[in-house]
Amino acid sequence: MNAEPSLHEPIWREIRDKLYILYLEHWKEIAEEYRALSGGSERSVGNETYSILSRISNRERELWNPIICLASFFDRYLPHSQHAIPSQPSLKQAIAEFALQKIKEKQVENATETRELVLVQTLLKLVQVDGYYKVKDIKEAMAHKYDEEQKWLRSEWIGRALKRLSFAEKRRVGTGVEYYLRRKEVEDLAIRIGVKPQQKGQTQQKEQTEQTRTCWICGKPIIEVFEEWIFDASTGKPCHIKCLGQVIEPQKKLQSMHGMLKCQFCGRYFGTRKDLELHISKTHQNKLHNELARN
Repeated sequence: MNAEPSLHEPIWREIRDKLYILYLEHWKEIAEEYRALSGGSERSVGNETYSILSRISNRERELWNPIICLASFFDRYLPHSQHAIPSQPSLKQAIAEFALQKIKEKQVENATETRELVLVQTLLKLVQVDGYYKVKDIKEAMAHKYDEEQKWLRSEWIGRALKRLSFAEKRRVGTGVEYYLRRKEVEDLAIRIGVKPQQKGQTQQKEQTEQTRTCWICGKPIIEVFEEWIFDASTGKPCHIKCLGQVIEPQKKLQSMHGMLKCQFCGRYFGTRKDLELHISKTHQNKLHNELARN
């Protein structure tokens, strides 16, 4: 039996006709209900529902308000017998709880998909030949893609994620768990999820692309999905906003004291921040990376 309903069934026309009548007879009530719901006060939506809606972001509220509004409207016309049970939630409250549940599921799903995307990007760079790869090494390589420590990034998560991505061949050795990974399978997976594998004939282009996404100050890759970054006006190179702030603040103090900017590595003075940063990026970039790593 085909479970998919047919669009040509007479029932749809009947429902549509009734909805036209509902709209013409009750549009004012629904409009008032929507205004009250959009106002979002505890008095206008009720204690229980307000408690739920206050945990939903404004963007998600925009998406869910129409159906919650209709649920509130239909609550007025439910048989009184349904309201006689104290533990029975209103239709509006039930829909609001359902909305919160689906939003949380979506957030988890989005976070999982984003994390797995970073994992696949890591595997593309790490797996150059077929063989066994330590979970610990994959975790460390993936950690370098984030500016701050990710508490969820554990060996257990890597193992579960690899299993979800259909990498099941593994072994346990003295140093931990290793997975057998094939370059071709990693590339096929990357293509399926929308990550373009790097071509051998495009090495120079690849290095140039990577350079535009590497922070010139700390030397770490810039993950646009997670991190705030800009092109530094002084050098024309990309950098984390946080890193740029760490460089600029000491320079401002020196300039206010001496009227000039002093290179902290070689002691030379410069008249503008642009000249100083160009000097550091060309002459002392490795020293700057090491200093930020210590901090």
